[in-house]
Amino acid sequence: MSVRTLKITAYILGLITLTSDQLLKSITLWRIPDNGIFLFNSKLLSIQLKLALNDYIAFSIPIPRSIIYVLTISLCTGIFYFFLQAAKNNKTILALPLAIITGAALSNLLDRMMRGAVVDYFNLTIYNYHWATFNLADSLITICAIIILIANFRKKI
Repeated sequence: MSVRTLKITAYILGLITLTSDQLLKSITLWRIPDNGIFLFNSKLLSIQLKLALNDYIAFSIPIPRSIIYVLTISLCTGIFYFFLQAAKNNKTILALPLAIITGAALSNLLDRMMRGAVVDYFNLTIYNYHWATFNLADSLITICAIIILIANFRKKI
């Protein structure tokens, strides 16, 4: 894949990530009832669509809003820089996940700017223990970070 094609593909993936997450958040805000909708429900595992507004960062860790903005903007800028370097060096396995992470992080930043909190909607319960409520952006950030770690780990072996 040429560097130009890689950059265009990555930009499109980042934009699709941001748009898809924002669309799901809008649906959640306007169409999901307060008590949520179960997608899957058993004694072992429960997955529910339910609105949760997260004023803080991952796992609702309390940090002042101004610090959250500075951290988020700094991380987005740094990740975008690494994406540009990966694309310039034609490293597809790094560039595409970094573009998705950038789109996902920007989606959560957009939430903070527009709504004052990040909209989460996947509610996960395991063995009657509420584990987490998260969104598509959070999931994609986690998956892409794992892909990047595996790609870097494999190179060093």
